[in-house]
Amino acid sequence: MYRQNRNKKYLENLGQEENYCLTVDCYPGVDDEIFDLIKEIYKPDFVIKSEDVFYEKDELNKMMNPFLTENRVRGVVYYRKMDDFIDDIKLAQYQSLASHKGRVLVYGVGASYIHKGDTLIYCDLARWEIQLRYRKGMPNFKQDNDDEDVLKKIKRSFFIEWRIADKHKMDIFENIDYFLDSNQEGNPKIVTGNALRSALKKTTQRPFRLVPYFDPGVWGGQWMKKNCDLDEKQNNYAWSFDGVPEENSLYFRFGDTRIEIPAMD
Repeated sequence: MYRQNRNKKYLENLGQEENYCLTVDCYPGVDDEIFDLIKEIYKPDFVIKSEDVFYEKDELNKMMNPFLTENRVRGVVYYRKMDDFIDDIKLAQYQSLASHKGRVLVYGVGASYIHKGDTLIYCDLARWEIQLRYRKGMPNFKQDNDDEDVLKKIKRSFFIEWRIADKHKMDIFENIDYFLDSNQEGNPKIVTGNALRSALKKTTQRPFRLVPYFDPGVWGGQWMKKNCDLDEKQNNYAWSFDGVPEENSLYFRFGDTRIEIPAMD
């Protein structure tokens, strides 16, 4: 259910022209509820899902395996870009389709490779939330590894998926018209790109704190539970992340709406 009803106006007012392309680029792990929501509000005549321009699962695995290694948690950082995993022939085909007349929606990871869009929305997601979704069974991008060891899912993301996604986001960051916070299921929130970029600039000019998170572990004890007012139902806490840009996130408040974004932004 879309609780931030007043934010619907951002989508409802898009594409009043007869021919219009809305591009919604996503961080890996964004839930399909966002796609359903945008499709319901925007009412496109034609939909392109960006995952179709990427190589298929087996080819992606072949390309990624040298960086994943046999180790359960350790891999090799992939320093290149997302388009290495995109099939150029398919990309050209879908770029042509994106010029289709009418209301076009281009959606998904790397969607702006297909079309920059008359309006560009970026759907963001914090890494900690992605890790929680992996625990619930979410697979990696274009994989069917729902039941795989969670640490292996995180390894694929940490060494490859998040690396290329962060680079891609930074490549288009200044051109994003709206940022969509998709961290809370059933409660997406949207803010203009100019507003968020301004908030980030102000943040760099003053002291600030990241959003901490805590997690149980095999060596964990009771100290954090007692001293940090944590969930008493957990057996223990072993991890405390507070100040790690790759893991933590940031809160910004615009009026009475709170937006959560990855601290990497």
